[in-house]
Amino acid sequence: MADVEAIVQRYYGDRPVLQRIEDALRSAGVDPKKPSHRDLWPFDQLHSRGIAATREHAERARLLPGMHVLEIGCGLGGASRYLAAECGCRVAAIDLTPKFVEVARILTARCGLVDRVEIRQANALALPFDDGTFDHVWSYAVTMNIADKAGLGREVARVLKPGGRLMRSL
Repeated sequence: MADVEAIVQRYYGDRPVLQRIEDALRSAGVDPKKPSHRDLWPFDQLHSRGIAATREHAERARLLPGMHVLEIGCGLGGASRYLAAECGCRVAAIDLTPKFVEVARILTARCGLVDRVEIRQANALALPFDDGTFDHVWSYAVTMNIADKAGLGREVARVLKPGGRLMRSL
């Protein structure tokens, strides 16, 4: 494992995330075993401005129903679930942190979106997808933490279909 991966996993990987989300859902009167993707918005948007920023990012991306989207750095999968449920996209998502991937998969299953969202533990510099797979690559508040911008660019270009686009925030 690369040093950066180890640092990211150490920093994020030991938090009791699922239990905290379940407790917060219960406090909000939501069954934590059957939340909607919208019930999770206060808890699964791990970037500044939360769901408002995700919505704005999606609007600027001009995603269309049926597009195949890759999310790099999905965290708990909130944006991926938004893209699937609200924009009608099929989404593959990756994150470096196994604990986040585990929780993202659980929450996605509980929302009934596993048929439209696939989440994997992976590194953006070695994407586990075939060439020309995606219509769009999405990343929010992640790429600023990837030092090898040229490597990231090569991987993104490799997995995008001809004419596909990258939409990222800093």
